[in-house]
Parts: sequence; C-alpha cells; structure tokens
Amino acid sequence: MNTEIQSLLPAMQRGVQRVIATCALPMPEECAPEAEGKSHAHQTREVFFQLQGETNYMLDGKWYHIQEGDALFIESYQEHGLYFRRKDRNLKQFWIGLYPKRLNIVLISLDAAGELHHELCYCSSINAVYQTLLSNWDAVRNGEISDPAWQKRVLSVSLDLLLCDVARYAADNESLQSRKKRENVIHFISDYIDGNHGCDCALDRLEKLTGYSRYHLSHLYREFYGKTIGEAINEARMRHFLAQDWHVNAKEIAEMLGFTSSAIFWKWRRNNRDLEKTLRRELHLTDGEESAK
Repeated sequence: MNTEIQSLLPAMQRGVQRVIATCALPMPEECAPEAEGKSHAHQTREVFFQLQGETNYMLDGKWYHIQEGDALFIESYQEHGLYFRRKDRNLKQFWIGLYPKRLNIVLISLDAAGELHHELCYCSSINAVYQTLLSNWDAVRNGEISDPAWQKRVLSVSLDLLLCDVARYAADNESLQSRKKRENVIHFISDYIDGNHGCDCALDRLEKLTGYSRYHLSHLYREFYGKTIGEAINEARMRHFLAQDWHVNAKEIAEMLGFTSSAIFWKWRRNNRDLEKTLRRELHLTDGEESAK
C-alpha cells in the first residue's frame, strides 16, 4: 500500500466531522485572516477535506477556521483560497477535483519545517462513487433536500464513500504500477488545464502538483496527446475566451485568462490567430461575434 495513504487511514476512517458549503447550509462563524494571498475561482467543482491539523480557509471573501474532519464543498466559479499561516505545521489536506470525465485527488502536505508538498494519490474515471457525490451535491444545491441535517448527512456520507474508495485504490497493487501512475498523471494534467482554462498552469505549478519534473511531464504529455503542454494551455485559454459572452474591458478579460496585463493578452491573441480561427470554426462562431469580442 502507498505508505503516505496508509499513514492517513485513521483520519480517513474517522471520516467527515463537519460540512462547510455555501450551496445551502448555514456557514460557521467567521474568523480574522492570519495569512495573505490571492484567491481564485474556476469551473471545476472542488472538495477540500482536512486530514490533519488546523488552519484558516477563505471562501467567498470570508475566512473560516478549519480542523481535522472538516470538508469544504466549493461550487463552480466560487471564490476560494487556502493560505497557510506562519505558525502552521504538520498539516494534510485532500484537494478533490470533480472534472467532467474524471475525479482526481491531490494530497497537500505542510511538513514540520514548513515545506509544502503535493502528491497525486487518486485518479478515477466516472464511477458509481463519483456519480453519487455529484448527484447528492446537486440535490442539496437545488433544494431537493431541504432539511439542513439531511443536507449535511448526504454530503458527508458521499465524501466518506469516496474516502473508502481511495483506501481501496491505494491497497490495490495493480493500480500503483508505474505505467498506470504515469497515465493518471497525464490525465490529471489534462483535466487540470481544461478545468482552469489554462490559468495557473505553469510548468512549475504542474511539477508541484504531480511530483514529476517538467521535462518528464512534457515528454509524457507529448507522447500521450501528440501536443505540448503549452499548446494544451493555449487551446484551453482560447476555448474559454471564445465561449464567454464578455461584458467587461480588455484588462479584466486579461486577468480572468491569467495574463498580467491587457497588452500581454493582445499579444497572445495575435500570436494565436490560426488557433482562434480553427476553434471558431469548431464552435461555429461568426465574424460578427468575433468583432463583438
């Protein structure tokens, strides 16, 4: 069994103690922020599960104290961010990304020296556990389950079921073979790029999330998908740009696409005119819509 997962089994067995979600449930008491950082938002739904230690978490511009057993259900495009405090040590969290075709889990650890580590520890295509979690989350968000006690119950049970699946996955020697792990890492990168529309996808970021060097990742990605990571990032950004009905200025568009200025955004667009034309044809966009951009 994966030794890192094995050490976390007691926390996983204790399961979800408290659910934090703005979709329908009352929120816990706010706390004062003790760390600075820039929040973000993206299309992919996420769940954060605190496995060890306690810290603060930002959700919708408000800060909450979280501890072992807390689960945060983060909706699409909901502002959020985890910024460790200076005193934080020996913390572990599961970052769970619910992508259209797969569910990926990254273990985030802050060690005794304050060093941050990432490890991709679970990757699964759509299965019964994934579908149950999404279905119950939708039922809570849409008000089909209106009683707060039952809302918490269905979300916590759904996540507990996923934790059981992670433990089973880690115990399966076949799933940890090197070839399978490489495929999972490449699937994760593809999902991460698409889910974040190419934003925050620099190679150093992907190195941290996967534990693979940028050179190895680049080789594997090209071998698997027939294109570079940079090309995939450009495609994801361009698809997002073309798919949106923008009602903001160029500077704000640039920020939403992960560029530091509108000048860099325009230069990127000029350098990718052929890609834009190709994707416009795929999306059946007209020249009139192009001028509206």
